[in-house]
Amino acid sequence: MTLQEPQKQYKIRCYVMSNKDQARNKKKQKRALAAARRRNAMPSPQQRAQAKAEAARVAARRAAESFDETQHLFWMCHGVNFLVSDYENGTWTPLFEGIYEGRMPSPADVGRTIMTHFGPDAETWPPAGMQAMAWTMQPKATVYVYYQVALKKALEAKVAGSADEVVRKPANAYAWDTFNLLRTELAKRQDTRRQGARV
Repeated sequence: MTLQEPQKQYKIRCYVMSNKDQARNKKKQKRALAAARRRNAMPSPQQRAQAKAEAARVAARRAAESFDETQHLFWMCHGVNFLVSDYENGTWTPLFEGIYEGRMPSPADVGRTIMTHFGPDAETWPPAGMQAMAWTMQPKATVYVYYQVALKKALEAKVAGSADEVVRKPANAYAWDTFNLLRTELAKRQDTRRQGARV
């Protein structure tokens, strides 16, 4: 006895599409294919944010690279001049007055000048001395950021002439305001360290 499979019947249906239907179908397929390609090509919102952040980092790095060693040294000394001066009373007492006439100290002389002015024992220094020394230890990128902040303040105020020249002048309001913000931040950090040392 042999088993027989039931015979299957296959029906073939033919669809005849009109020219309009074929054109509509083709357009639909093209649109779906284009949408799929766009989805695959478009970065996600997270990828876009990362790319934007990376572009900003690259731009900042390139700008900081254009901030040469001479500018870095000038702004280090310029910052010290503001930090040791009395912002509250408007008394300008710079340690590096020669920088405004083109006489730049060597990087090693900057620290020596601060040590000579405030004394060899850093424990007895006033806050201005500690803040000035802390400023000189900042990396070039940080000094560049403060230069940019002062420059932005001058540009927003629409100063007459070059904003870069204005913020490089002694006792100018834009740099003084910027370094007063730094002084406030450094004072907070010093207070936090002192409180931590007492505990």
